[in-house]
Amino acid sequence: MESLLNKSVTVTPNRSRAPSTATLLDDWTTSNSPRNHNNHNFLPDINEQQLFQPDVQSKSLKRKELLLPKVQKQIPVFDPEESEVKDWIKKVNTIARIYKWEDHTTAHFALMRLRGVALLWYQSQLDLDQSWNEWAQLLQTTFGSCEDLGQQMEDIIHYRKDGQTSYYQYVYKKLAMIQRTSIVLSDLETVQLIIQGLDDKIQDLANTSNSKTPAQLANYLRKLAKADNRIQNQQS
Repeated sequence: MESLLNKSVTVTPNRSRAPSTATLLDDWTTSNSPRNHNNHNFLPDINEQQLFQPDVQSKSLKRKELLLPKVQKQIPVFDPEESEVKDWIKKVNTIARIYKWEDHTTAHFALMRLRGVALLWYQSQLDLDQSWNEWAQLLQTTFGSCEDLGQQMEDIIHYRKDGQTSYYQYVYKKLAMIQRTSIVLSDLETVQLIIQGLDDKIQDLANTSNSKTPAQLANYLRKLAKADNRIQNQQS
């Protein structure tokens, strides 16, 4: 027993090196790789060089380009022999408001849906640099029903202010009738058309008001009506 105790015990130190930071990082990356998990939330591996390739950068743009035909087909085709131009223009304007298209975008998509005689007419046009409102007016003039347009204009001309309607209400009611015709008028032309429905005395005053827009005319007539009411109240 004593001999055993007196024997020296040699302890050999463990000379194996501790794992480096790089090794630990490699092990963690391997163990947490998407390939070792069934979690579908992991993004697929993307090579760093591939990330900056044009194909990857333009993926979003290509997706938008693929969607353009679908968006364009929201607009129905227009063939004058099969549909009414005024109904088609209203649908185009509605879709343009929904998608918040700018004027040139609306014109581009709408004109691509022309068919039959309308397409031949468009191809014969010399001036293609026009706004959508200008195209809509040309289409209405060319393919619109003369009877419908004539009746609308007749209704506008014969619509006059009555005793039940204020001057302010009359201006905007008549303005709404004009805007429903798809006829593009300048502000001054619209103002003159509205003034024609007033009494002769008020027409003279309105013509001297220098109103350049329907809104200016409406405000002028409202002030005129208030002044007239004050005079009547004072007299009574």
